[in-house]
Amino acid sequence: MQIRPACCLPLLLALAAIACRDGWDMADPPFVWEPWPDAPVPGIPRPEHPRPDLRRQHWLNLNGEWSFQLDPDDVGLAENWSEPGRAFEARILVPFPWTSRLSGIDRDTGDQGAIGWYRRSFSLPEALQGRPVHLVVGAADWHTSLFINGHPVAEHDDGYLPFRSDITPYLEDGDNELVLRVQDVGNDAEHPHGKQGSPWYAHVGGVWQTVYLERAATTAIRRLALYPLPGEPGGFELRGEVEGPLSHCVLRAYAEASGDRALLRERIEQPRFSGLRVQVPDLSAWSPADPQLARLEFRLRCDQGTDALRVVAGWRRVSRQAVEGQNFEAVHLNGEPVYIRGVLVQGYHPDGTYSYPDEETIIADLEAAKRAGYNLVRLHIKAEEARLLYHADRLGLLVDADVPCNGIYPFLSGDSPESRERWGRLMEGLLGRDANHPSILWWTLFNETWGLDGIDSPYDAEKQAFVKEMLARARSLDPSRLVEDNSTTRYDHVSGTDINSFHLYGEDPADFEAAVSEWTSACFTGSDFNFVPGESQDGAPLLNTEYGPFSIEPLGEEWRHDRDISWGLRILTGLFRRHAPVVGYVFTELYDVEFEHNGLLDYDRTEKELGYPDPITAASINAADFVGFDEPFFQIQQGEPLIVSPFVSRWSGSPARGQSLRLTLFDQHDLAASDATVTAAALPFQPALLEPVPLVLPPGLTGPAYVLAEWLDAKEQPVAVNYLPGEIVPLAPPDTICDAWQCSLLVDLAACAGDLDADSTARVEGHVHAVGVLGEGLLRCTVEVPAQAQGRQPVSVVFSGELAANTRGAPQTVSTAPGSAVAVTLDGQPLGDLRLPPDRADSRGILSHLNGPAPRGGYGDWLSTAEARLSAGLGPTASLAFQAAGGEARGIILYNWRLGRYGSPARLVVRW
Repeated sequence: MQIRPACCLPLLLALAAIACRDGWDMADPPFVWEPWPDAPVPGIPRPEHPRPDLRRQHWLNLNGEWSFQLDPDDVGLAENWSEPGRAFEARILVPFPWTSRLSGIDRDTGDQGAIGWYRRSFSLPEALQGRPVHLVVGAADWHTSLFINGHPVAEHDDGYLPFRSDITPYLEDGDNELVLRVQDVGNDAEHPHGKQGSPWYAHVGGVWQTVYLERAATTAIRRLALYPLPGEPGGFELRGEVEGPLSHCVLRAYAEASGDRALLRERIEQPRFSGLRVQVPDLSAWSPADPQLARLEFRLRCDQGTDALRVVAGWRRVSRQAVEGQNFEAVHLNGEPVYIRGVLVQGYHPDGTYSYPDEETIIADLEAAKRAGYNLVRLHIKAEEARLLYHADRLGLLVDADVPCNGIYPFLSGDSPESRERWGRLMEGLLGRDANHPSILWWTLFNETWGLDGIDSPYDAEKQAFVKEMLARARSLDPSRLVEDNSTTRYDHVSGTDINSFHLYGEDPADFEAAVSEWTSACFTGSDFNFVPGESQDGAPLLNTEYGPFSIEPLGEEWRHDRDISWGLRILTGLFRRHAPVVGYVFTELYDVEFEHNGLLDYDRTEKELGYPDPITAASINAADFVGFDEPFFQIQQGEPLIVSPFVSRWSGSPARGQSLRLTLFDQHDLAASDATVTAAALPFQPALLEPVPLVLPPGLTGPAYVLAEWLDAKEQPVAVNYLPGEIVPLAPPDTICDAWQCSLLVDLAACAGDLDADSTARVEGHVHAVGVLGEGLLRCTVEVPAQAQGRQPVSVVFSGELAANTRGAPQTVSTAPGSAVAVTLDGQPLGDLRLPPDRADSRGILSHLNGPAPRGGYGDWLSTAEARLSAGLGPTASLAFQAAGGEARGIILYNWRLGRYGSPARLVVRW
């Protein structure tokens, strides 16, 4: 207990007397932290409170079925569609946009946009009666007009920010009628709309976040933002906004864990306030390893009553600074450097477009990112709903948050005074709305100069000055985070950005290596590389903010539109980890979206199979402590030495754990062939390239193989794991083999005909190594029969080979894809039926990746027919046929020994 000097007592009494005369009671009113249950309305979508980070106790969720009508001729205002009792022809499920399946409307109103009218009735529950009531629309695309009982109440011009209005003066006893008119501006270049519309993704029309009522006070808190004070753990600067009469208003703050002790007592005399300080006791720093959150209650007590608001926030310190012992900067969290291992999230869902179908889907997406080893999600050109950010806070997942852009990339910039003003309002509102989320490390203002650059208007000096102005504006609005000017692919940063970013797509390792080397060699303070003319680097951290083996190339081969990403994920990520001063990356992307099929998950969130050998997972590739190889793969002739060049990198912040590196060579059947162990120590934050390591090749080992790398600690426990795939090419091709009682006949794929698909035929060094048909069809291969096997009867025959179902290209492997049923015959006599696995591609298709060009990573299962006895003997040639027919016919692809997974030719074994 602190003892105050007696001389101070008269002064304190005088201050208290003045405060009392002004109506400011120095004594804190009784306070008890009470539970505020959600009490969700049963049977409606998205029943949870949409703002766990900023909420009032008494509220009513208005999601569910509303009446609805599109207004294609814009006659609704003139015909007074807002009048009470008017019938609308359709029903819509709020909060799903009318362009989504979940809405029940499922109407794509196109790039030109549309107008939709919503109507529902409500009556106030007892908890909301007798106090001011606010209506909140979480987000509606784009311009919203609100009517209560036929009265125009308010309008809102934004497609991403919440729309709040005091509707108390318009309410009646009993039932009330609520009408919303929402005008979707479509693909208008002068409105921020992210990736909506041509040539990108689905349009979003109408309400797409929760609509609700909440009880407030006559003088109400409109916004509260807590900004961590860098040098004061648990300390925050408080900024806020109040609406209503300011008569003797006192703002107090309490923490859930601090009993009835008030953390703040401040008189509020202006609608906007800043610079107030709140110290939350015993609040440790928020981090991914320990995502500590404080739950605070703010009470604004005025003559007109008390408004109470609960806030969830976390204290942490974000900075960019030099890495200890290195000559480059990195993003730091709480004073420790963090290697950014990010994944891009588009924020689309096949059923709800912009709206998540339920909260479980939000959580599952974020957990999928964490499970894959990522520590950050980049929320891409979309202002995400607050519940996603709350769960990122709770789960300890870092966030790079984009501001939605204007323009129609790559055609129109949409840049005008009006569009800049509209974008500025969105940026300012977004930074204010999401200020309390500790997961957000930095804001990305623009993406690839979308909305600034186009064929109609170049990204000139005047626009660059505008970006610098917005950069400074964002930094003043939010002093607790970093700000990136433009996540760029065009070498066009402006000075002052906190992130020196670049984008890099492709999959050729040599090209990627050359590009990364160019960035790293040109990254130093004072360099003008990656910046607009006249601007230069100031040492900002070098991060890749988009990369990957991009799947969609509209003018390219069809097989590129849906294919394996696991091969490129491993190689490209390893290239970043080997090149300082790159201090992070963002992989494109977590899940597929519409025509882009380069996600770790399908659009419906089915998890794709990457095909890495056990124990390698995506999390291994994205680990803070990393082991990799200087080479992307190996391909040697039988008898040549196998020498690999490993490296290690330690960014976990833990004490030196990696002591040795164990390398084990495995064949295609996951059987160990040889191993070697070398010393492998690494300094923090700097890749360490080890001496080349030779591995012994057993004499008979050919075909696909891989080297497993295990970075071990002193107890020989793995700190990091990875692998290096490759091929050992045999000195001679396989051939037919006969002995006294059987022949193993080689199936020459060059001798196959039938309903062949030209894109499924692939050659390696002039020889056919894959053939296939699509859908229903016949694949017939002529097999040469040696003299020893001719005329013998009866004979038993078994076919063995690597086969799969066949579709265009080789889509990434998923366990839910259907296979194909195939009947196999030899000279018209049945050998039996085969159930082919789905057409698929992943890192198990080593030979297809190495010897492509198409299909990259495609492979099948090694399948054999049951032994069949044939009464008729074989002639000089035999006709081996595969017939896909009926409802389960999904094509056939047959691989030879230089493509696919197994490195073995298709064969007929004939016994007599």
